[in-house]
Amino acid sequence: MHRSLYGTLLIGFTLQLLMFAMPHKLSAHNSSIEYTLDVQPDSLSFLPPNFSIGLDIERLKFLDTKSTAADQTYYFPDTVVVLSTDFQPKRYIFTYNSTGYQLSRLIQELQNSIWTNSSYDIRTFDNNGNILTNQVMSWINGSWSNETKLTFTYTSNNLVLTSLSEQWLNSQWVGTTRETFTYDVFGNNVAHLTEKNISGSWQNNSYSIFTYDAFNNRINGIRQVWNINTWTNQQHYIYAYNQNQGMIYSRIENWIENDWVNLFEEDYTYNGSGYVVGYTGRIWVENNWENYEKYTYEYNNLDYLINATGEIWTGSGWEYAERGQYDHNAFGGRQNSLIQKWFSNDWTNISLLVNAYDNNGNTLTSDFYAWDGETWVQNSSGLLEMFYSNSLFSMFYVGYRAEASYTSIEVGQKEFLPPVNHAKCYPNPIVDKSILTFNLSADDLVRIDIITSSGMLVSSIANRLTKGHHQIELNLSESPSGVYIINIESSTLNQVIKSIKK
Repeated sequence: MHRSLYGTLLIGFTLQLLMFAMPHKLSAHNSSIEYTLDVQPDSLSFLPPNFSIGLDIERLKFLDTKSTAADQTYYFPDTVVVLSTDFQPKRYIFTYNSTGYQLSRLIQELQNSIWTNSSYDIRTFDNNGNILTNQVMSWINGSWSNETKLTFTYTSNNLVLTSLSEQWLNSQWVGTTRETFTYDVFGNNVAHLTEKNISGSWQNNSYSIFTYDAFNNRINGIRQVWNINTWTNQQHYIYAYNQNQGMIYSRIENWIENDWVNLFEEDYTYNGSGYVVGYTGRIWVENNWENYEKYTYEYNNLDYLINATGEIWTGSGWEYAERGQYDHNAFGGRQNSLIQKWFSNDWTNISLLVNAYDNNGNTLTSDFYAWDGETWVQNSSGLLEMFYSNSLFSMFYVGYRAEASYTSIEVGQKEFLPPVNHAKCYPNPIVDKSILTFNLSADDLVRIDIITSSGMLVSSIANRLTKGHHQIELNLSESPSGVYIINIESSTLNQVIKSIKK
């Protein structure tokens, strides 16, 4: 029942790179629609996205926070050609607006040596760069025909408020799925309602509620499903964290015969830099936890993952299962990804992904190879990950080879990056002093209030600051231990940070 690397990666890809420990703040923006999809796991093959890292390099990579490029030139995919053993060659053509947001994606297939239209995606955005609509059309009998559409609304803090999925039926848009998200004052997602359109009427489908600790870490989640006109418990998620706010434990429970029953648990260990170096997963069997899988991770001196080794529990001990070995370009984009399986007490090659880059960290070619027992051949398709713009971002395709060209656009960092949560407070917890850092996209009047958990104002700062990066020292040396709220307000930046004074 052990999951393969490709199964894990494809689940992560389908869920649009879901973040480690389940993201609390949901936003949709330029690169891809990135709101959390609700999962309905009924076996270990469909665990929620925060469970079982395994060799899912994307989830590990999320822990490796890369610095944003210092300049303001970003590179975006212009044309990508993908070759596959499963379908005709495909060509992807992208367009962008002046600030780098993707407006359209045209997909063509090579038929009889002629590139022929296949599908067309168009997007619209608000002034904050949030996706308002994403519409997909198909090329049928020489013209474009509507297929599906996603429509989003947002809170004042650019968090996804509602998501509506529609299909084009009988010459009109018909809703299929509707999602509504609720947040607390810190931007944490505390509730998620999913509804389905059944026979023209919106009906409840699932409802999830979440709670958080003082550091905004999710510590509990309960998922319910709508069954015979009532909400019924389905799954319960539990999380625990270390003093550096890294998740060290998580557990999933199923609702069986009016009680929560254990299903799966996992724990993590970290190195001094805060990166995961160990993961162990266990399943609940006959009222006991039984080992299931274990992974260890190694990093180079730049904190890039270079080795990941997975083991499975045989009943009496651990046995090697799979291994990933990786090397990187200067920006951190992966150049080679070698996957091996443990057969007959030795490591056997399985697949190899090779990326070639230009000087700006853009993948020019991505090649997937399979091992035929003697040499590497391109006779099967795999998941191709292509990095771009100083290897800060990536895109995915399925095939054995992809070739890409890029366009450069001069944009400001504030314009391109998601307009969510720019301010940070470090260290947190605070001993005496802390540094508040944030960016302003323009000259602005900024007010910073420090408030106790009971609502008492401790201090207030109001200054007109110039565009750019700022560091403000917060002094709590005379304040007692406890929880404090740091409220930052300006015309372009509104954020609440919860901090703890030791």
